[in-house]
Parts: sequence; structure tokens; C-alpha cells
Amino acid sequence: MKHLISIVLLLTHWHLFAFKDVKSIFYFDSDIDTLNELQYRELLDFISNSTSIKQYKEVYVVGFTDADGTNQYNIDLSKRRADFVSNLLIKNGLPFNLLDKNFKGEENPVAKNNTEINKSKNRRVEITMRMFDIQKAADIVKEINGNPEQVFILDNTKIIP
Repeated sequence: MKHLISIVLLLTHWHLFAFKDVKSIFYFDSDIDTLNELQYRELLDFISNSTSIKQYKEVYVVGFTDADGTNQYNIDLSKRRADFVSNLLIKNGLPFNLLDKNFKGEENPVAKNNTEINKSKNRRVEITMRMFDIQKAADIVKEINGNPEQVFILDNTKIIP
């Protein structure tokens, strides 16, 4: 009986925190921190489709480069790419407090940096939008009211000796 109760609790807990990730990747030309026209339009379409749902709570933007250039230059370039995409997300309605931005430079390549085709796969910004599954009215009320354990009331009128 204990095992059955544990399984039910585990499944209930898992269901309450169900989420879905919507991911997309946008590719940059060599040594450039803005998107070409085709990728720019695709990003705007992605933003338009994603922000209309309004259930997302966390958005991760991560910039990358190929291995050409120095490590420090690639870190800076990947940051500028992540900034470019993040600024477009915010400009088009994403609340900035949902955004988590990172930049990796040439770390975490998806392909070897031995050909131009492979390098082009590494010059990217990845966007992951975590969308929570809200199915009950109680979940919506909880989202609106917030977590009461995280509410702090500061009363600076009281003097503590």
C-alpha cells in the first residue's frame, strides 16, 4: 500500500510540473552578429507564433560561434549574437524578466569545425521556450497569485532593539 501511495504522489507531483520546451535555432554568417534576411524573417515568425501562446515562463537564449578567431573574440561574438536575438524577443513582447541569456563562444559545437558547411552549423543562437502545462483553474490562480512562500513583506516602521 505504501508503494501505491508513493507512486500516486509521484505521478501527481510530476503532472503539476509538466512542461514542454519549444526550441529553435537561428544561424549566422561568418563573423557577423546580425541575421541575414531569411533567418531574420524566420526569427520574427518564431516570435510571433511563440508569444501568442502566453504560457511560457522561461526563455533561454544561448549564442555560439565556430572555432575561427581567438577564444576571447568568439566569446564576445557569441554574446553579441545572443544580445541581438534577446533584444528582438523583448522588442516583440517578451517580458525581459523571463529571459535567461548565455553565450558559449566556440564551446559545444554541433559539428566539427573542419569544413565551411560544418562551421556554419556552429554559428548559431539557440532559443528554448519552456511552456508550462496549465490545465486546472487552481493552476491558473496559483500562477496569478504566485507562490506565497516567496512573498516577503518588508516593514521598516518597526524598530528592532
